[in-house]
Amino acid sequence: MPKKQKVLYHYTSVEALYNIIKKRTFWLVNSKSSNDKTENSFSIATYKDMLRSIQNTCQQDEIKHAIELFLNNTEKEYYHIENKEIFILSLTIQKDNLAHWERYASFRKGISIALSADILEKIREKIHSMFQEDIIRKCELIYTREDGILKIKNEIENYYNVLHKFPKKHLESSLVVKINSLFSDISLHFKNIFFKDETERRILFDEKTMLTRKEILFSAIEMGNKKALKEIKNEYLRLLENLDIEKTYFEPIHGEIRSLHHLCLKDIWGSDLIPEIMLGPNCPQNKEELRAFLDANELNKTKITESEIPIR
Repeated sequence: MPKKQKVLYHYTSVEALYNIIKKRTFWLVNSKSSNDKTENSFSIATYKDMLRSIQNTCQQDEIKHAIELFLNNTEKEYYHIENKEIFILSLTIQKDNLAHWERYASFRKGISIALSADILEKIREKIHSMFQEDIIRKCELIYTREDGILKIKNEIENYYNVLHKFPKKHLESSLVVKINSLFSDISLHFKNIFFKDETERRILFDEKTMLTRKEILFSAIEMGNKKALKEIKNEYLRLLENLDIEKTYFEPIHGEIRSLHHLCLKDIWGSDLIPEIMLGPNCPQNKEELRAFLDANELNKTKITESEIPIR
């Protein structure tokens, strides 16, 4: 039996669908533009409170001690968070959901684009292999304190399991660094509990990390001054050019001018990437016209379906 394809869904307008398909490009919008006005407000006080809860139930003494070192740091050499510009593509596991139709798809008149999670993962892996950094990554959002504690605990314990054979002093110092860096990463995963019904998944693009890694890699390549290294540099440049992800663009979105990056998927474009497009409950789009448009844009096998929600 063939493996069932993992699919995520992106709800949007018919106009946005047109531009996505014509340009083979999705928009990664600045996280500051989130519809949750409490987003990006995850505080160090909240994080420390969660760490105390983990410390009280933790079985590994090295982890408990590393948390203690982090919590008791008085010189504030930790807790430093860089002002990262994170850009997101919002997705969901909900295939035909009224809340998504009303909030994100032109009040039920838009569409939903199904995207293969497996194919998206392949492009993420390619970028990671070249830059040795998660410049693009996917994440599942956290909506409650309990889920946040579990996520943080798992991250710390997984790191501990990798390093537990190291000398104790080195292990604990490495754990403290991990706990510190985890703060800024975890803060990007939190959204208010009132949005929990969205079961949102995100593609995250870290602009600053990309620019930093590019500068480091290109400097090393230039210092090498070899033909093979020059070819590697050209390969990096081709990848960035094909993705069209490096440049910051600006577009009016919901009455505001917002910054964004492109995620061009022309290299993996096709019906395997987009297996289905669903019309919203009140979408006026003619199916025959949409079929002709998809066929003209390399989506011949993409199914066109209609929402089953019986709303007037």
